[in-house]
Amino acid sequence: MFLADAEVLMRRSGGKTLKNIVQVVLILGLAANLRGQATAPPSSTSSQDTNTQAPPASSTQVSPTVYAVAANEPFQQEVELSIGPANSAAYASISVPSGKRLVIEYLSLFGDLPAGQKLSVSLATIVSGLRASYRPQILTQDAGDGTLSVSANQVMRVYGDPGTIVSINATRNSSSGSSPLTVSVSGYYINLP
Repeated sequence: MFLADAEVLMRRSGGKTLKNIVQVVLILGLAANLRGQATAPPSSTSSQDTNTQAPPASSTQVSPTVYAVAANEPFQQEVELSIGPANSAAYASISVPSGKRLVIEYLSLFGDLPAGQKLSVSLATIVSGLRASYRPQILTQDAGDGTLSVSANQVMRVYGDPGTIVSINATRNSSSGSSPLTVSVSGYYINLP
């Protein structure tokens, strides 16, 4: 019965976070244990027979089941990308350790770009052997000194399999001047068996 309830809740959640599913499992497990506890009716004495008392009622106490839940391990990393003169692209990578799945929840970027240039940044991961790229929206603002300030802040839910590389690529539409960029990525690791 509780497994069916968990399946209904999981379908209704639309595949939300693993954390929510773990919470549902814990709540249903505790509810199942509470339903399994037997409580004895209070003992009473008959008004007609004062010499005989009912034997003490036995009660069964069930300890709550404790489920082992892998704790999420916080992750954040900052990488520097520098597109130098005569170059139009730069690349950086983040290694995902074996035995852990990386969940990226946020990407932030800031840097400078020569006036008149445009920048494209992508973050790519591999899941089940398949590669996917994600491109945050880049905002530009005139810095007043012949350069543009560029920034991006993107909430996301992107996964990277154990032992793979998360790649960050920055490309501009010209190879003149320099473009220093800083990209910060944060999220958490899930420990895998």
